[in-house]
Amino acid sequence: MEKGAPVVRGESSVTCFSYYTPKCKQKELQFRLVAAIESGDLPQVHKLVVSGVYIDCIILLVKTPLIHAMEQGHEHIASYLISAGADPNKPERNAWFRQPIHTAVFKNMYNIVIKLLVHGADIEAQDGNGMTPLLYSAIYNCGEITKLLISYGANLNMEDFVKRTALHFAAERNFMEIADTLLTTGIDIDHQDKYGWSALFGAIMYNHLEMVQLLLSRGASVQLKDYTGDTALHLACSRFRREKVYVVLSTSEDLYKRKRRIPTLSFQNLCVRFRGSNINIVRCLIDAGACVQAHNNNGLAPLDLCKEQNVMQCLVSVGAHLDPEWIEAAVQFTDSGNSEELISWLLSQFKQQHQLLMVCKVAIRRHLAFTKSISGAIQELPLPKSLKDFLALVY
Repeated sequence: MEKGAPVVRGESSVTCFSYYTPKCKQKELQFRLVAAIESGDLPQVHKLVVSGVYIDCIILLVKTPLIHAMEQGHEHIASYLISAGADPNKPERNAWFRQPIHTAVFKNMYNIVIKLLVHGADIEAQDGNGMTPLLYSAIYNCGEITKLLISYGANLNMEDFVKRTALHFAAERNFMEIADTLLTTGIDIDHQDKYGWSALFGAIMYNHLEMVQLLLSRGASVQLKDYTGDTALHLACSRFRREKVYVVLSTSEDLYKRKRRIPTLSFQNLCVRFRGSNINIVRCLIDAGACVQAHNNNGLAPLDLCKEQNVMQCLVSVGAHLDPEWIEAAVQFTDSGNSEELISWLLSQFKQQHQLLMVCKVAIRRHLAFTKSISGAIQELPLPKSLKDFLALVY
């Protein structure tokens, strides 16, 4: 053959332009489907479906056309694909392992959620973190979808892989409406996760006073202990100990951050904004009957953990045990710049603790703890106002 002469192919030769195998044709249809979905072109999507594109194919390596349409925000295309027979339970092929209903929830597509459920979507489907659609609705603050899922029979107490329920996530994010809906419909308010945290612990950790008040008003227990033996009051007095940060990092809703113990943006912001103890949360817990003498696995009471002077005074005023040696040691680690005044006050409280009046105060408050509102119960006692004021006094 002469150099430069044209190559003549036989009749059996094929080119990718003149002939397609069924597999090649299917791949081209799928590429066109991706383009049609991303441009929101419903007529083109319909044309491709009629032409035989596999409606449940895996595109972009990991996802189905239905999931991709929802992620792109094209609700009309997602609705069409469901009607055309797309599998409502086929998950994406990555570590998240989300099913279409998960995507519909976090994109807040109410009508698509309904359509998926009508077409057989699993209402208890779990993603790679073990999270169900109900947990997603709590994480992403989708109030109407939360109510919808509950009306369709979603299990309120379904856990993810670290035994957290929807209430845990709502409490951490201060989503009051979601929490109220869950509590009203019967979720277990004291459900403890893998680390022994109830929703109350999460609300305290993230410094949400209103959520703490809501949970306490609905009967949340202040006596539960986590895996280190800490009660909610221990946590309120010292939130950023290493073992508490570990719990936050190990229970993140973000799969990759959970596995790698990486703090979420919300937790980073919390660390920057406020690392101290919220005296108002401490007072709420005490009024709800929290035991100031409870000891954790290391033998420490809440008073042993606090550094703020106002929190220390609050605990002592309702009966936290004092001794002179502890006073001198504790003052060195407080955030108070007026140590002499604090020492003097603590020593005076130490002397008063053994007086009959103070012993009676502590005993009466302890017996009223079952009411979940000690201050309110004191006002109902048949006692003079001055004595009621003394019993109710919390610094």
